[in-house]
Amino acid sequence: MLVTIFYQTDEFCKFLEKKTELNLIGERKNVGRKSQLEISEIMTIMIMFHYSGYQCFKWYYINHVLKYQRADFPNLVGYTRFVELQQYALLPMMLFFKMTMAGECTGISVIDSMPLRVCHIKREYSHKTFKGVAKKGKTSTGWFFGVIHR
Repeated sequence: MLVTIFYQTDEFCKFLEKKTELNLIGERKNVGRKSQLEISEIMTIMIMFHYSGYQCFKWYYINHVLKYQRADFPNLVGYTRFVELQQYALLPMMLFFKMTMAGECTGISVIDSMPLRVCHIKREYSHKTFKGVAKKGKTSTGWFFGVIHR
């Protein structure tokens, strides 16, 4: 499973790098220090955590990755440095899931929305700031006047 996930993430990162290089103007400059781990390796470790059965990522990284997966990831860094590197894998990881793992809609969807209340529902007609944007809405806790953030 590890090899399959790494292969998929690595191929996606190569594809993404080609696409982003086409849109860059001028010469690409590296800012900051170079990571020892590739983005695809970071993504693989983060994905494998969810298959591991561990409840805490720190325990997973220290007690499993650093102990048993040094052969799989020869350039492993300490836990603190890995946490710093995770931010660079966030956007590629979101794109990876969106482009490769999103399935077809079956007709049943669950949407988690949060109401952004603008004013009390009794004052909806006198409210002017979000005129045309805010509307009446209903959640499991009752009616409100505002915007639903999805």
